[in-house]
Amino acid sequence: MIAPENLLIFDIDGEVLPFDKTTVPNPPPINFSDDLPRLFLNGRGIGVKHWAQFYKKRAHIKQHAWDVLRVKWGTWKFIVEERERFPSEAAFWARYSNEKGARLNYQKIIDSLQNERSHNDERDSAAALAFFAGDLSRPEARGYFIYKKSGRSFICNKPAAIAQKWRQLLGDHPDIAQQYKFTTTVLNALAEGTSSSAGSGVHP
Repeated sequence: MIAPENLLIFDIDGEVLPFDKTTVPNPPPINFSDDLPRLFLNGRGIGVKHWAQFYKKRAHIKQHAWDVLRVKWGTWKFIVEERERFPSEAAFWARYSNEKGARLNYQKIIDSLQNERSHNDERDSAAALAFFAGDLSRPEARGYFIYKKSGRSFICNKPAAIAQKWRQLLGDHPDIAQQYKFTTTVLNALAEGTSSSAGSGVHP
């Protein structure tokens, strides 16, 4: 039985679990860069991607742990989320191994993920700007690209921020996602037609 004053409830991957805050341990003094597979072996302990719930100051459990942990945790979470895109750990390592089958080290995986994220952000940012004709403040954008700071309204201008809001908008509004898909299909078809005509020497 957990004393009411020590009871905390957390949602861990959709499972609601009670915790006694007095029994939550300090973050372990480990460096996953030396043993990356340990990131994927959570058992019934606190999975790395959930550590923020327990160790940020607002949880009132370990008041100063997050100051030390947060930078490394962000990188660990980045890798864990990538692992979860694959059906198995073997599939993950098949993607992140070199041509000789040797597993890439921690830093090379991080570099690969950061490059991929940057590429995806540039692509999705460009898609959003094209879809809204360069004006992210249009009513059709539903205010997703507008944020407030110090009482003033601003429009997102960094590719990463625009891309994040664009993906959120498409997820929240299937009608816009469908319209974007249709527009993209038409533009691709036109581009292919133009390319075919140019290749065959046909002119209008």
